[in-house]
Amino acid sequence: MKYLFYVSLVASALMFTACTAEKTTPESAARKHVEGQIILDQGIQTNTSGLTFTIAETIDNTALVDVSGTIAIEGQVQAVKNDKGQWIIK
Repeated sequence: MKYLFYVSLVASALMFTACTAEKTTPESAARKHVEGQIILDQGIQTNTSGLTFTIAETIDNTALVDVSGTIAIEGQVQAVKNDKGQWIIK
């Protein structure tokens, strides 16, 4: 019975450490946020490797992160004329 208790304790500790959040930095959190804001249609690819994230200021548990650079976008969209003769993206 004691053996089962220790096995359960070790298994619980392993599950707890496996489920804890990965260590992030202000820069990585900002990158994840910026990349999450880029919502494009199918067939359009983005490349955010041209962006740089630099901590501008930290105060206690907050950080101000400067984001600069370029986002490369590549792809095609299909434009068609509707019944009114206006071009729309399909």
